[in-house]
Amino acid sequence: MHTYYYQPPHTKGSSKQMTVYNENSSPIGTIERHFKTIFHKILDTLLGQNNLIVNIQAKDAAGDSHIKANTERAMIKRPHCYLQTKNGKSYKAIQTNQTSFYPEFTITGPNKLTLNTKPKGLHSVNFYHNNQVIAEIDYAKGVKPKIDIHIAKSASIQDPLFYAVYYQMLYFIGY
Repeated sequence: MHTYYYQPPHTKGSSKQMTVYNENSSPIGTIERHFKTIFHKILDTLLGQNNLIVNIQAKDAAGDSHIKANTERAMIKRPHCYLQTKNGKSYKAIQTNQTSFYPEFTITGPNKLTLNTKPKGLHSVNFYHNNQVIAEIDYAKGVKPKIDIHIAKSASIQDPLFYAVYYQMLYFIGY
């Protein structure tokens, strides 16, 4: 397994830039929640409980845009979460159960790739492909919270920024 980590913000409405590090403590990229205008941030905070408008951008170590992700809100159904990589691959996450306490998602992508996510306890999430765990994310609360990302060598997606962005969107910020 490959291991990566980053320090999340203390609040889900934060737009603080988070640096993702590899197991040698070398930075591999950043992820950041952003708002188009200050009006969007105020609207999200006051009316949306900090999860109405979710846009996240990941950049590689050189500072180049690597991933852009956003949620599409709907009045009746659960929102869909879209992720676009710099090489043009698109992914879509849809919640498959009706609970916000232990939400489960199906992520579809190119070449009929399907990943599933399931929480394992209060602060951890597993990503599955063909019923095999391919990535684990563990959230350690504390004065300096830390999120560890463990990616199996057999995983079809080896990009830790992919898992970090989806974890922030689906579980840290949530619905």
